[in-house]
Amino acid sequence: MSFLEEFGKKVSATANTATSKTRDFAAQKKLESEIHGLKNSKKAYFTRIGEMIYEAELSGLAPAQYEEIIDAIKGLDEKIAEKNDQIRALKEQVACPRCGKMIPMQAQFCPYCGESFIPMPAYGADETGKGTVAEEKSTAEEMPQKTCPVCGNRTEAENRFCPACGTKLED
Repeated sequence: MSFLEEFGKKVSATANTATSKTRDFAAQKKLESEIHGLKNSKKAYFTRIGEMIYEAELSGLAPAQYEEIIDAIKGLDEKIAEKNDQIRALKEQVACPRCGKMIPMQAQFCPYCGESFIPMPAYGADETGKGTVAEEKSTAEEMPQKTCPVCGNRTEAENRFCPACGTKLED
């Protein structure tokens, strides 16, 4: 293969990766915008329920009238949680069940608190837990890294524990 052909393939691969990342970023921003709208709707319900409680207190009405608004708020909470799950899937992350920090889906251990767990597959992922975009993404070149002394896994420099084997990492 000639130098120009190889160079052309590398440029094409880089362009495909950039396109994929741009698409994911746009999808994430759209979901974040939808979450913002849902939260604003939720605030309007909270304002209304506050007004209703105040009016009920003045007139002595029973609290059964609040059920419809409370159900609407619960529905908005569910939609917000779904959108947040979709954002985590786009970022290929899950929340650690112990410390709540966002960690890579493939991690077997939390790099922040060392918790051992089996992550759930991504939204829309195949049975291996990977989607087609996940295979193209690599953040290794983007962030400083360190190597686990036990398993040799490369991980972000800020991690305190190896996400592959759970070994405490030196600073």
